Formats: sequence, structure tokens, C-alpha cells
Amino acid sequence: MKLIINEDQCTGCQACIAVADEILDFDDNANLPVVKGGIDIENKKEEAEQAVAVCPFGAIVIEE
Repeated sequence: MKLIINEDQCTGCQACIAVADEILDFDDNANLPVVKGGIDIENKKEEAEQAVAVCPFGAIVIEE
């Protein structure tokens, strides 16, 4: 399972990080969310699904 963030659709609204801060963080420029290194998304599936659900722009998807 992989969490994909479409940078072209993301506006940096931070909604995803508000619900999934254990698996997401901002990139070095603090503009876009990125998956934290070393995180096993399989073990954080509920958080990943919440991040997808709250994104108002559909910029996050889960790839099985």
C-alpha cells in the first residue's frame, strides 16, 4: 500500500496533516505534505484513509 500525493492538486491547506500527523509532514519548503520516511503505511491504514477523506481537493490517494 502506498500513499500518493498529487502536488499539482495540493494547495497546502494542512487538512491531511491535521488528521494524519503520524504519517505525514510538510516538505522542506513547508508547502506540501509528504509521507514521513520509514513509515509503514500498512500499519497506519486508518490514518491514511482519513487523510484521503479530508483532502478537499482529492490530492491524496491510496494505491494498493
